[in-house]
Amino acid sequence: MKLKNQMEKDLSNIILPEDFNQKVWKQIQYKRKKTRKILAAVFFCVLIVGGTVSAHFIYQQVLVNHEELPPVNDMEIRVVNDSDAEPDAYGFYEETYYSYQSLCDDLGITLLNSSLAENNPYMIIKRDTDNDNWNIIKINAYIIGDLPKLTLLPNGKDYTWEQGDIYSSPVDMEIHIISTERQLENEFNMEFLGYYDYVETYTAKGGFLVNILQDTTIKENESLKIKPIYTGIFVYDGIRYVLTGQMNLETFKKVIDSFN
Repeated sequence: MKLKNQMEKDLSNIILPEDFNQKVWKQIQYKRKKTRKILAAVFFCVLIVGGTVSAHFIYQQVLVNHEELPPVNDMEIRVVNDSDAEPDAYGFYEETYYSYQSLCDDLGITLLNSSLAENNPYMIIKRDTDNDNWNIIKINAYIIGDLPKLTLLPNGKDYTWEQGDIYSSPVDMEIHIISTERQLENEFNMEFLGYYDYVETYTAKGGFLVNILQDTTIKENESLKIKPIYTGIFVYDGIRYVLTGQMNLETFKKVIDSFN
């Protein structure tokens, strides 16, 4: 299962507004109903103190099956523009974009970008935020490589595809932004559970460190043209990026090196 599905409702893991005493438990139940069977997840607990509801992560930094990964750069406060969308019943805002530049224009900052994503008409970008503490941005089909055919599913956010000679899937990406000291103090932590192995910490051409994981449910088989699924996690300019794609390790590192 792809990481974008495994992390689909990680909004519940971050600081919530102070008036959520009555609504937060309904929100958690709602998220759980929409969560699919997962191999990796971001786990959380909710602490209620003096009428204030805060979401605190169980684990510090990034872990794989309870083992802490080598440190990469630290996340930092990055102030961005508020979303103009209408809030939902829980005070969250969601917007959809179809170009990376439109996303950056709305945020009011420049994000790290890959040259391999240029002129890609397939990417679908969803921004979730509380217009205060955090932004989580999920990009489907950020890089399509040599995939010969992508077909958008009726849900309007997922694709089917035929594998190419180099890429066996698109590269999906998540971007995590912290905007307040309050959220930074509570951190923005992740744990991958189940079928994941730590591969290595790679130094990208851009000079940043990347922790690379492999999904062990997919066994590489050259004769059947089966390639492994890799996940790369790194922080650049205080913002965390999470990449996932199915290809060989050398190609995945080239994808990482394409960011500038």
